Amino acid sequence: MLISAHLVKTIFKRLFGSDPDSDSLLELLQSYQGEGQVRVQIAILKLSEGDPDKLRQFIEAAKVDFRDVLAWAEYPEQTATGATYYNSSTDVYQDILGRDKEQYQRWLEEQSQG
Repeated sequence: MLISAHLVKTIFKRLFGSDPDSDSLLELLQSYQGEGQVRVQIAILKLSEGDPDKLRQFIEAAKVDFRDVLAWAEYPEQTATGATYYNSSTDVYQDILGRDKEQYQRWLEEQSQG
């Protein structure tokens, strides 16, 4: 799936389109303009789960260190377990990465339809 500014708006609309403050929430999301802007904005949307307070929280987290937001959104199992190439068997580590990739792709597909 192509990660783009259009996808950010599509997912935002799906999660926050009916929120009375959607315009200000979109402006707030777009205030993150750091490294990997589009990718990080999509991660923020995923983590927000459609909750404006969570959206604000993860925007602030991204401004501190965008890598945390990416890890939490894209690699939740790896982040939760602490599994790495160095402390896990190759098979276990690859299985975790595979599941994380599948869950993220599934979420992107679900959010982009609609």
